[in-house]
Amino acid sequence: MRAKFIVYSETRDAYGSVTYKARPVHGETEENKAFFRTTPNGEISVTVKPDETAASLELGAEYYIDFTKAS
Repeated sequence: MRAKFIVYSETRDAYGSVTYKARPVHGETEENKAFFRTTPNGEISVTVKPDETAASLELGAEYYIDFTKAS
């Protein structure tokens, strides 16, 4: 399953880790409207160490989230 989320929150802790929160996109574009029809609500929260992983996420940016069953 593929979803499309937008990062809306970025919080840094005292140890330098960064917590990002993202929610499903909504209807600005036709693609976002299509994603919103199937994932109208939800939230993803992830905390990452202060390295290139944290630098690769951007507040306000949209990302595809793929859910693939692990073997």
